[in-house]
Amino acid sequence: MEESSLQRLPNALGSIKTLLSKRFQALTKTRDEKDPSQSWWQAYNFSQLCYFAACSLLAIQGFWAEEVNIIVPGFIALVGLTRELLGLFHYLWSYSLGKAAILILYATTANVALAFAAMQINLITGVEPTPFVFTLGFTTVVMLPFWITVATISFFFMFMIVANLWLLLRLPFRLLGFKPAIHWEDKKHPFVTMIMRIVLIPVVMISLATVTSPYFAVTFGNIPININFLEEDVALIDNNGNISTDVSELTTPQQQAAMDEAQAINDTIGSFQATNEEKAKLIRRFIAHFLFYFESYPNSACIKTTEQRSVIIDENMVLLISPDESGEYGYKFDVTRCEPRITVEL
Repeated sequence: MEESSLQRLPNALGSIKTLLSKRFQALTKTRDEKDPSQSWWQAYNFSQLCYFAACSLLAIQGFWAEEVNIIVPGFIALVGLTRELLGLFHYLWSYSLGKAAILILYATTANVALAFAAMQINLITGVEPTPFVFTLGFTTVVMLPFWITVATISFFFMFMIVANLWLLLRLPFRLLGFKPAIHWEDKKHPFVTMIMRIVLIPVVMISLATVTSPYFAVTFGNIPININFLEEDVALIDNNGNISTDVSELTTPQQQAAMDEAQAINDTIGSFQATNEEKAKLIRRFIAHFLFYFESYPNSACIKTTEQRSVIIDENMVLLISPDESGEYGYKFDVTRCEPRITVEL
């Protein structure tokens, strides 16, 4: 009996060895092994494909287009970055500390948004925004693209700093024998993908700022930007754009050309700012329309004309609103003492 058990032992050990060998080969099989039926793009996730498409558009425009339009590539990259941010959001939300941080950021942003909305109502009406409960909420919603842009730009800026630091910190880790993952999702070409992220994040930030620039004009106003050349600076520029150390070598037409170019740049900036200011007025007009039709009332206990609408400020004062096309926002706002409308019946 013992001899038969000893005879079966080598066979059992051989079977175990074969099984372990197959399992080891399965575990050590590389992820990058290509499937003949799989297309090349299926090895990448959706965000990587968005980054590749955005970089390709930028490269094509850089080589063959006269002017580079970064808005379309920026929004393609934004789709990929947003997808990754949603995954990060769900990951943070699964922890109590992450939930607390998100709720604190949300409450802070909401408070600041309400404060800016109240400021816009004050600029439109000229009075404190306390009576305008509905308009305050409506203005906050209208200004939502601005706050989404500010939050996105701030987060992407921090992400870009962290990504650069992580790429630098990986070098000493690799020297110590550790190989930390560059990204939690990228399986193929993660280093190249991280470089594309770092390159595309400024493009996304500029695209968002360009599209929502009227909201920045509404919130902060237009900051005048002018390019001025000193005469001694212009005198050192020749027709080829080279710098000369001898002012006498340059002619007056060359200096005038430099001044004309600076003026053309200033005209372009001025036109862009004027367009933003017009769009900012449209946004404020939109808020004023809502205030007139939904916040004010056609009937009032105070004496007013037929075309006027009223909002009671306190027990003594009333705000009268009337359409006025000559007004900056299409309406005229008058604060007056409330004279009670008393009907005497005989």
